[in-house]
Amino acid sequence: MKKKTFVIHPFLLSVYPVLFLYSHNIGQVDFREIFAPIAIIVGIALPVWCLLGLILKNFRKSGAIVSLFLILFFTYGCFRTLLPAKAQALLLPSVWIGLFVISTFYIIRNKNTFHTTTTVLNAVSGVLIMFPAIGIAVYQFNNSGLTGRNGGSEPIQARVDPNSQVNSYPDIYFIILDAYARQDVLRDMYSYDNSEFLNFLRGKGFYIADKSMSNYCQTGLVVGSCLNLSYLDPFVKKIGKYNTNRKPLETLIDKSYVVTDLKKRGYESVTFDSECAEMKFPSADIRLKAGVSINTFQNTLKNLTPLPDILATKKVNNPFDIYRRNVLHIFESLTDISKLGRKPKFVLAHIELPHPPFVFGQNGEPVRLESRFNDHDGDWLIRPGRITKTQYRKSFRDQTIFTNKQMKKVVNKILSNSKQPPIIIILGDHGPRSDLIWQNPQKTNMKECLSNLGAYYFPDGGAEKLYPEITPVNIFRIVFNHYFHTEFGTLPDKCYFSTAQHLYKFYDVTENVQKE
Repeated sequence: MKKKTFVIHPFLLSVYPVLFLYSHNIGQVDFREIFAPIAIIVGIALPVWCLLGLILKNFRKSGAIVSLFLILFFTYGCFRTLLPAKAQALLLPSVWIGLFVISTFYIIRNKNTFHTTTTVLNAVSGVLIMFPAIGIAVYQFNNSGLTGRNGGSEPIQARVDPNSQVNSYPDIYFIILDAYARQDVLRDMYSYDNSEFLNFLRGKGFYIADKSMSNYCQTGLVVGSCLNLSYLDPFVKKIGKYNTNRKPLETLIDKSYVVTDLKKRGYESVTFDSECAEMKFPSADIRLKAGVSINTFQNTLKNLTPLPDILATKKVNNPFDIYRRNVLHIFESLTDISKLGRKPKFVLAHIELPHPPFVFGQNGEPVRLESRFNDHDGDWLIRPGRITKTQYRKSFRDQTIFTNKQMKKVVNKILSNSKQPPIIIILGDHGPRSDLIWQNPQKTNMKECLSNLGAYYFPDGGAEKLYPEITPVNIFRIVFNHYFHTEFGTLPDKCYFSTAQHLYKFYDVTENVQKE
């Protein structure tokens, strides 16, 4: 009498893609986000397995069919990225459907009882799921008490004058245009003369830092350093340079010196939903939402499957349309913030333009280069099966032109609606990345990657201390010294690169960026 074999592999393989993806993005995604997709996948696999088992009168065969489908379904996107565009559209779907039909026919017609096959599939799927599960468990244990702390290189305390009048403080707009390039980079690498937009800003009273550089090459690092008026070396020393957890960056920004000090001065903080995890700013007093947001983890999981291709023409919850609507909402809302309440406001607006994905043409018309939505950049985006460097540079240029048109409206409205002259910081957190190799600093064009836009509207003489090479770490030092009478010195302007895998391991590339 044969020992009874339990069919568990379809359910282990239902969980595996979620755990695999989470383990490869660990530190960037909240652990709780894995539960919904696991429930959905298992919730579909279980009744399908039961129904097929009843039809075939063999639950081991139905388990093999379900597992076959799951394997083909969740490996589709991986194989798709290896193929040229024409093969993606025609060859891969035909091969995958053919494999499933032929294999399913073989399973159904086979006279074997599938005891041995089930045992093997149970063992293989168990071993597969063990690797990400152990990695996740170890990571969660090691990082269970990790939080972000002030990254200052000096003890910084809020210096609040008890006799100051809250109503006399100006509104502060900190507008981050993701990957917005410096003028010479746009001219030399993107064949675009940005002088018309920059001259518009100068005409409004902005100071343009013609040799502006960014301190870091990733958004959370730049903003965390900028809002703490300091480089991040002490912060990294506490959490470890090989740490992959981005959660401390969210806390570093949310509890930063600037946010904490302004709150003590009576400021009200305003922000928008951001697709960038560390830019959530959870303690903001006012959060202006456009409606539906994009769940990055679930969207990436979907990209492993054929679903984006199948749903490419659907209008309901299309991530490209959601993304466009959310970006436009930020532009539109920025023009009316000055009318909110009576307190002075600190506005943190992270606008993910002109950074990919490329979704806007020069006049705001919808653009869609790929069927799959993601915000990849550098060599993760410019590669066979994705887009070319020529496409990247043209699309980046077009999206920059559209961004300029929107920012003109924003600047005009903010200045005209403000009861007293506001402080406006328009900052490219870093530069574009057509010549970026994420894991290879030696092959990355550092000047392109770290040469950013720096445009500052500091009324009442606040711009006098600005200079062409200023980096983000010194911006709020100048703001606080002039408007709040602090006495911060100016830090050396340095540029650091870090890879996607080790974002806290910094390479000093200042000289590379400064090369003409």
